[in-house]
Amino acid sequence: MLLYVLTFVAALIGGFTFGLVGIGLPLVLVPALSILFGDVRTAVVVASIPSLFSAIYIAWRGGFAREDLQVFWPVFPLSIVGVFIGNEVLVSINPASLMLFIGGMLLLFVGLTLLPIRVGLTPTAGRRLAPIVGLAVGMVQGAVGISGPLLAIFYHGFHLPKRRFVGMMVINFVVMGVMQVLAQAGRKLYTMDILVLSIGLVLPTIIGIQIGTHVQNLVQQRTFNYVLLAVLFLTGLSLIIQTVGAIP
Repeated sequence: MLLYVLTFVAALIGGFTFGLVGIGLPLVLVPALSILFGDVRTAVVVASIPSLFSAIYIAWRGGFAREDLQVFWPVFPLSIVGVFIGNEVLVSINPASLMLFIGGMLLLFVGLTLLPIRVGLTPTAGRRLAPIVGLAVGMVQGAVGISGPLLAIFYHGFHLPKRRFVGMMVINFVVMGVMQVLAQAGRKLYTMDILVLSIGLVLPTIIGIQIGTHVQNLVQQRTFNYVLLAVLFLTGLSLIIQTVGAIP
């Protein structure tokens, strides 16, 4: 019983973070479930359904800017391909290796962002980088379910206002989330217990999102940026600490 309570609490906190900064649910839920279940693969599969429904919910409530889709649409096709490639990685190797890589990259990104040097990407650069980014985030999503950091690094480089930033993040999550669930179902990764638990986590996730979204409306852009960096730093540090011992 305690295991399920802790799982629901993790989904609630993950939903809150997702609603606040747009990248939080898998970042909180996958590491937490990895600790609770002692298995990264199970954690990724359990987190997939609430992650998808949470993205759909935020996209439905907040929408997105059409002009951003005109720039970033090349991300989507190759992200779909990447999800299926990453899913094969999930069933064949230890995803802890990728999670450790993501953790290190997050710490590097936060450090570079806090330096006085500011790098801004143009829409032209966005269109050129989008296919590469799409393939990379799709592979990471399929393998470990945590593509948010890579997407955050990409979109943060364009200095998008918080609502446009969150809008583009969740549209990516919806597209990749659908493909991830289909890929996992195709590989028969959903046992009945995992399926029931995964669906059961949708409700606490949505509740957390509602709270986080309300708080987001009270947060100014500068504060939002600092919260985003704090989430990325703490996530990167926790991923390194939690997975360093799991690397074979």
